[in-house]
Amino acid sequence: MRTRILILLAIVFQSHCLLGQSLTVEYIDQYIQMSQPSIEFGNKEKLYVIDGVPNSNIEIESKLVKYKLNDKFLFIDYLFSDSLSTTVFKPNLLIVLIHRAQPLKLKNKKKELRKAIEMLSSTSEPPAFMLNDRQLSAQEARQSISVLRPRNIDHISFNKHAPLSIYGADAKNGLIRIWTKN
Repeated sequence: MRTRILILLAIVFQSHCLLGQSLTVEYIDQYIQMSQPSIEFGNKEKLYVIDGVPNSNIEIESKLVKYKLNDKFLFIDYLFSDSLSTTVFKPNLLIVLIHRAQPLKLKNKKKELRKAIEMLSSTSEPPAFMLNDRQLSAQEARQSISVLRPRNIDHISFNKHAPLSIYGADAKNGLIRIWTKN
C-alpha cells in the first residue's frame, strides 16, 4: 500500500513538472519590463492583486504557484496608481493584476468577438493579434476574425500591455488573443 502511494505521488509530481512551470515574480517583472522597455519598473513599489485580492509582497510567491505559464487563461496586466482618477493607493504604485479567466458563455463570446472586430477595424493602428498562439498580420487578423463564429471560440483575451520584444511593434496598441476549440 505504501509503495502504491509513493508511486502515485511520484507520478503526480512528475506530471506537475511536465505540465508547465509555475508563475514567478521574476517572470512577471520580465513580462512588464518587456512590455514597456523605456520605463524602469525594478525600483517601483508593487501591489499584486491576485484574483481580485491584494497580496503583500512577502506572500506573493506562494500564491503564484497555482498559475502555470502555459495556461492560456492566465491573465497578467498592470497599471500605475496615478492613472486611476479615484484612488486610495500610494502615488506611483505599480499595481499588477493576475487572474485566471473563466471560460466564456456564448453571449459573452459574441460580445467579446464584436469588441475584437471593432478594435481591429476601427483603428488605423490595430493591436497585435494572435489566433491559437499564432501571430497574424493586421490583414490576416481581419480576414480570420471575420469568419470566426462565437460557438467555435474557446477564449478571448485583451491585454492593454504586451511585450514589444515578443509581439512586435503592433503590441504597443495592445494584444488580442483568441483560442478556438479546434
